[in-house]
Amino acid sequence: MASIPPTPLPALLVVGATRPDLTSQVSNQGILPAYADKFAQRLHDAEIAATVSPTEAHADLERLGEEFALAVLTNGLPDWQRGKLAASDLDSYFNAVVTSFDVGAHKPDPEPFREVERRIDADGYAMIGDSDDDVDGAEAAGWESLRYDGGRLGDVPA
Repeated sequence: MASIPPTPLPALLVVGATRPDLTSQVSNQGILPAYADKFAQRLHDAEIAATVSPTEAHADLERLGEEFALAVLTNGLPDWQRGKLAASDLDSYFNAVVTSFDVGAHKPDPEPFREVERRIDADGYAMIGDSDDDVDGAEAAGWESLRYDGGRLGDVPA
């Protein structure tokens, strides 16, 4: 029988770039390879099931989408982030979903921002983000940036 892993498993979510990477890392933590993929799938399913979007998200995205092309730019795992968007029924609001793993560079590196520019042609770009990596990466890419720490977008000055 496999032993309890010596390190906390949630740390694996930050390190693993893809589902196969996560499965491999779970195996390396002492979980039998035959169970590692099932374990990774359960982590994935639990993360998506726990995803909650604010009730006002749909209205805010609808309003923003009337004036702007919208994209998600995340350092999160690709299938996990897309799964969260789909589970929250938010995916239809976005013209592009770019993960740092798709690009091979993580925010605050400007390369993920460049990928958004390749996918969405616009006169200018702005990032509404909740982390220093969001704001610093946007500024490094020459974008406007706004730090968003919760509340409604209507509360944010124009």
